[in-house]
Amino acid sequence: MICSQSVLIEPPPLTTHGIACSMSRRGDCWDNAPAESFFATLKKELVHHEVDETRTEARASLFESIEVFV
Repeated sequence: MICSQSVLIEPPPLTTHGIACSMSRRGDCWDNAPAESFFATLKKELVHHEVDETRTEARASLFESIEVFV
């Protein structure tokens, strides 16, 4: 595994909280595919079809969309 010198000197914030970083190889997209698919679907179904006047309205519609889906 190739690490930058800064990582060897000071541990990254994730490891200090007990979270393991992804260990996939460079260019391997399978690791992030579920998250990218989720956000692509969210944008297609919600973001591009609504115009919210305030951030509060946008957050409420986003929350409702996720909670109704699950």
